Amino acid sequence: MEPDVLAVADGVVLDQQAERIRWHGIWLELSSVQYRGLKYLVEHRGTPISGEELAQAVWGGEVARRQAQTLVRRLRARLEEDARRPRIILTVVGEGYMVPA
Repeated sequence: MEPDVLAVADGVVLDQQAERIRWHGIWLELSSVQYRGLKYLVEHRGTPISGEELAQAVWGGEVARRQAQTLVRRLRARLEEDARRPRIILTVVGEGYMVPA
């Protein structure tokens, strides 16, 4: 794997230099917020991240957890084959969001 590329899931990679993702061979541009959120989740793969922690990592300062929920919903819409049954960004009830290890 290239040094500036992080594997997200099968067929999905994060290009850190270009701040975009390759989804099953197709390059998708992400907003800077989406990119930072996905990168943070991937860097902490296998660990549930609370909405507050994710919001802090993406926006810094005091932000509402609701912003993290919206971010995850938008990422799922872009990345998941079926956003109602996510396989890339999971919800861990009572703990937060997680990219599986």
